[in-house]
Amino acid sequence: MKSPVAILAFNRPEYLKETLRSLERQISGSLEGREVHLFQDGIVSPVSGRVYAEVETVKYNINEFLNVFPQGFVHVQGWNKGIAEHFNYVERYFFEINQFEAAIFLEDDMVLSEFYLSIMDELIDYAKTTEKIGYVAAYGNHYAPLDAQLENKSKIIDMHHHWAFALLRRQWLRQKPLVDEYLTLISGVEYKNRDHIKIIDFFTSKGFLPFTTSQDAVKGAIAHMTGATRLMTFPCYGKYIGRTGMNFTEKAYELMKFDTTIMCDSMPEKLDWPSTAELDNKIAELQAAHIANLEKIDELFPFYRTLKNA
Repeated sequence: MKSPVAILAFNRPEYLKETLRSLERQISGSLEGREVHLFQDGIVSPVSGRVYAEVETVKYNINEFLNVFPQGFVHVQGWNKGIAEHFNYVERYFFEINQFEAAIFLEDDMVLSEFYLSIMDELIDYAKTTEKIGYVAAYGNHYAPLDAQLENKSKIIDMHHHWAFALLRRQWLRQKPLVDEYLTLISGVEYKNRDHIKIIDFFTSKGFLPFTTSQDAVKGAIAHMTGATRLMTFPCYGKYIGRTGMNFTEKAYELMKFDTTIMCDSMPEKLDWPSTAELDNKIAELQAAHIANLEKIDELFPFYRTLKNA
């Protein structure tokens, strides 16, 4: 059975439309026998009562999705869950309720190459063979010029952002206890107002520290500390288009040169996976970096001591 695709959407219909069109254009056979789901977050915060989107936007998103995927599945939240709780809802749906071995997660801000799903299937199949790989992606090095991508078409590198990624159920189960504790820490408040001090203190008590308190950085750190890597292709098969949103502004987007991304125009004939020894060394390096962060609190979180002692 092919891994299902989740598209997490909220209030950016112009981006969602581009994401859906790129997903529709996947090479022949990539979508056959694969479930595609739209997970639409709610518009009203249960904490503040603030309205974050229009009802018409939700209707538009659903209609756009069903126009492209008439046999697709639509899930609409009654309240605004926010990115962390929404991801948790989707993960539980796929791994706890339906027990898929792996699932592919997209947000509404990534345009995919026509080869994306085909390559992801290959990445997922290999990741299933070793517990040392928990996440995979194919958006690649979005700064690399095309000639460099073609020269390194088989290369596998560390995954950074949680963009258009796949997570294995095995890894989800392994990291779930720590992720659940993190989610408890941020419950009852809007995600953007999460208590950074409480989160930092929690992880220091565990003997390691993520680079930020965001849900994807936290999950990445937990994956490493539970003995898994996150890997992706060097060639770039996805383009990030999220100029505005939770984590980006127009200025930040342009500063990071995401608009210059060039996608690779062909698939690799093979993928050069790291050896078991190389994976072990990589995991050890990643774990060491998160442990070293304990000594870098003032650098990573310059507000920490001031707020903690306030």
